[in-house]
Amino acid sequence: MRTSIALTALAVAALTVSAGASAQATASSAPSRTTASVAAAAWSPKAAGTYDIAVETEHGTETAMLVIAADSAGTLSAKVVEGPQNDEHPLGVAVEGDDLVLKNETHNGTMVITLQRRGASEIAGRWELGPQHGSVTGKLRS
Repeated sequence: MRTSIALTALAVAALTVSAGASAQATASSAPSRTTASVAAAAWSPKAAGTYDIAVETEHGTETAMLVIAADSAGTLSAKVVEGPQNDEHPLGVAVEGDDLVLKNETHNGTMVITLQRRGASEIAGRWELGPQHGSVTGKLRS
């Protein structure tokens, strides 16, 4: 078991995942990397859904699930679900123009994930935690 930098990037500090399971998940479910070519779309309650995401780090690609929900007033919430036990990690949510900004305080500082919708079913963006950073891509589950 090892601490996953990608999951830290998803505001999950000091969680462990199996390197073998992570590699298998990456090979079988990594979202498309062509999302950057589609113009950003505004976030709304229609963006609610479950996304399979791939997080690029200096150590490779990690996968997880991002759940974006909207209440009856249209307020968005988000959480990351990862690992063999489906650990859930809530994230603060703010909409800034075409960006969905997810934040969480970790023992390493504030993690910020900035995402844009790319069409009806894909998302793309970046994550930052101190000097660490990388890209995030995702596809809505059908």
